[in-house]
Amino acid sequence: MASASRNFDEYRLNAVVNRDPYFVIHTLSDERLPPELRRPGSVQRWEREKVLGKGTFGTVWLEVLRSGKASGREVRAVKRIQKKSMRDKRELAAMTDFSRRKYLHTGSFVEFFGWFEDSENIYIAMEYFPHGTLSDYIGQGIPENEVRKITGQLLVGLALMHEHDYTHRDLKPDNVFIDTPGPEWSVKIGDFGVSKYVNKGMTALRTGTGTPLYEAPEIQGDVIQENEEEYEEYTNIVDMWSLSCVVFEMSARTVLFPRWPLDYKKLCWGLWYPDKPHTISQKGWDFITKLLVPDPAGRLSAVAALKHEWITSRDPQPLTGEVVQGPAAAAPPPKKGPGLDRVRQSGSSGKVQAANDYDNDALTALSAKPPQVISSSGEHGDGNLSASLQRRTVIRRISHSNNRDNVSADDTHQRQPAPPKAEPLPNKVTLRNPKAIVGSLSGAETDIDDEAFRLDLPFSIKVYGHSSSTLFIIKNGMICLDQAPSANAWIIRTDHQELPFREGLHPYCEGLPPYCLFPYWTYLLIKRGMPHGIYYEIEGSAPKRLLKIEYYVTRYHVMEYYFHFLVILEEARPNIVTFRYYDVPDNGRMGTVGVQGPDKHKMFSFNQPKIRRGVQLVFNTTPNVNDVQVSEFQPY
Repeated sequence: MASASRNFDEYRLNAVVNRDPYFVIHTLSDERLPPELRRPGSVQRWEREKVLGKGTFGTVWLEVLRSGKASGREVRAVKRIQKKSMRDKRELAAMTDFSRRKYLHTGSFVEFFGWFEDSENIYIAMEYFPHGTLSDYIGQGIPENEVRKITGQLLVGLALMHEHDYTHRDLKPDNVFIDTPGPEWSVKIGDFGVSKYVNKGMTALRTGTGTPLYEAPEIQGDVIQENEEEYEEYTNIVDMWSLSCVVFEMSARTVLFPRWPLDYKKLCWGLWYPDKPHTISQKGWDFITKLLVPDPAGRLSAVAALKHEWITSRDPQPLTGEVVQGPAAAAPPPKKGPGLDRVRQSGSSGKVQAANDYDNDALTALSAKPPQVISSSGEHGDGNLSASLQRRTVIRRISHSNNRDNVSADDTHQRQPAPPKAEPLPNKVTLRNPKAIVGSLSGAETDIDDEAFRLDLPFSIKVYGHSSSTLFIIKNGMICLDQAPSANAWIIRTDHQELPFREGLHPYCEGLPPYCLFPYWTYLLIKRGMPHGIYYEIEGSAPKRLLKIEYYVTRYHVMEYYFHFLVILEEARPNIVTFRYYDVPDNGRMGTVGVQGPDKHKMFSFNQPKIRRGVQLVFNTTPNVNDVQVSEFQPY
């Protein structure tokens, strides 16, 4: 395969881009001919239909052919990348390479139709997938025999990439495109925005720009060698770690690290390993564990994984029944990863801690103090940690506090670091009448005092809130919240439907009143010390509302956290604001809410039984009152 620095002119489309309104004219025949002598349909006009997505490396639009011929292809996805943000043409390199005829027959990659440009942007035209991505199907449950089929197709694509010196580096469900949905399943690998080509003679990569939840430990600096030095480079084997995360997610209907980065760190340090999902066979679980190895030297390659018996066996004894979720499912005995049998404590106590113990304080301390390497000796039962990892030991040691001997296993699993008490925010003037301030949703320490939006609403509102959200105003004038401050109004979980969002159109909206502004979303990332989240400043009386949004800084004990819960603003009047918290499925995360003032915050876990009946919080921010009343209510 040619070098990534090839000439791309053979894939360049002759195009005239009109920006306002946007449309593209492609001339497919020789321009030396006058228009009346050209072939019929040789001039195409493409127009934008809607935004399909937006990320770090560009915006993807759906375009529709309005005139001309396109060989039966009347829609396409076009990715726009600003030239000033392009460090190189790595995505073009990957797409041109794997769109060549000898690779097209494999069906492994998103088809590339060509590229064009204007003075400021590069446009990449590619196949459109009306069935969406793998992430759209995971929540529905995929039987194991179908998971196996999808995995095999991904392995073929990865093996092909690795054979030709490419590393994808961002394999995740959002980048697996569905050509044919289940039960037949035909999937393709796409989004080569962070893929990397390695020249012959080179063996390693040094930069990481993928998605942390699926990134291999060596990219994030969480693997150390026996000489106690961290890896500074990595190979295409990083894609196999990502694949293990994807296969687990398909099997369990949940991400591999719901308490990321804590569970992730503990796995890398040999102190935790995920339980085998009920919905996958032992052969399938063995396949995952062969890829989910912190040491890259012990991880299966794509070629080796294609030979695993879960992939090759005609009778893998897959589990194809209903996916069992929730507390009704019987929990299996705790499992540990291969070779991660036990850890002997250092110090005088000499106690052995189970590999799945949970100690947030110790993990927090590890962030500041580099852990040490435990050497491997013996196979099992000799009092030292035995590791089946090849060539390098990557397990790190932490010390446990002695007072944990009296903590039950259930308490250990659920325990989370308590947030510090909220301190008065500096903008105390906003506490004066007649304004009502509700903030400090995560024990905010600092108010950045940056008014993001101000909107006069002529109607009563119900707003989905979150401990870390951004609000956007879309074209119909209503409010939508998205996933993170770095995202945009289109990266949302509504399939880009216009609001108002009525009940019944989304499973998490069942039972909620109509005209709630937004459905439910999950895995919102919060970073300590970064400006995230919102608080509400509301004045006026019903039904008219004046809503102003400002940012605050979270201050959790850990670097990053994921939360997922649902809050609806029920009512607002001067100095008094009512929130209702609804029961939703989650993983036991703790969320805090509070008024701006000292010692005023409340914490609730959405695994607590009372939340299932609904909790109502009424904040009274009248000066010298500044309190909150908690009561229960029956959901709609």
